[in-house]
Amino acid sequence: MKKPIACIFGHKGGIGQVTKAAFVAQGYRIIPVHRAVLDLNNNNADTMIDSMLTNGHPDVIVNAAGVFHNGWQQDHRETMNVNVGSNWSILRHYMNPSNQTKPTRIIMIGSSSHSGGRKLY
Repeated sequence: MKKPIACIFGHKGGIGQVTKAAFVAQGYRIIPVHRAVLDLNNNNADTMIDSMLTNGHPDVIVNAAGVFHNGWQQDHRETMNVNVGSNWSILRHYMNPSNQTKPTRIIMIGSSSHSGGRKLY
């Protein structure tokens, strides 16, 4: 029997790492996506995401990638590209009818650090 496939963006961080372990425990094959594989702040991220999802044919996509820099002087582009742009790139891929070859579940995870607080944020 063919194992289901989960594509997990941000699989090395806290939420992503636990999510990856849960999918592995349920018998999923994992397509791990982290900054060494795909820089979500890169101008070519859309093209790379399209290619990855087209070639990987995941059953489930989990986007747990996120970034937040401590300090008001930080350039906002990386935060927007990773936290918002990556979600849009994933959804945009599946808006194309030719990419809707099988049902794919998409889970986008956000963090509560903005309201719960984190040390030095």
